[in-house]
Amino acid sequence: MPIKDPTARKAYKRKWQARHRRELKARLINHLGGGCARCGFDGFAEALEFHHVDRSTKNPRLRAEIGFRQLSADDALAEADKCILLCSNCHKGIEAGAITLD
Repeated sequence: MPIKDPTARKAYKRKWQARHRRELKARLINHLGGGCARCGFDGFAEALEFHHVDRSTKNPRLRAEIGFRQLSADDALAEADKCILLCSNCHKGIEAGAITLD
């Protein structure tokens, strides 16, 4: 039965999208090994990020659609194959040039 109240429908949709994003991120994290490729951190998913090894291969839709959330699961997995999984600290260090992947 569809939700007729616009406020309730909006709240339901927001909750569904948040759950879907968490599930997709968990699937992508597992696909890439489950932890930071540099230091091994695997404490919680919110601290893990995807780093494109070769930026020229990055799907231009990612920037326009704000991350993986608008990609299909298959497209997101294909994009994740171009990435390595890093914890937030290692990712920021690599982007700043303070750390290398070697």
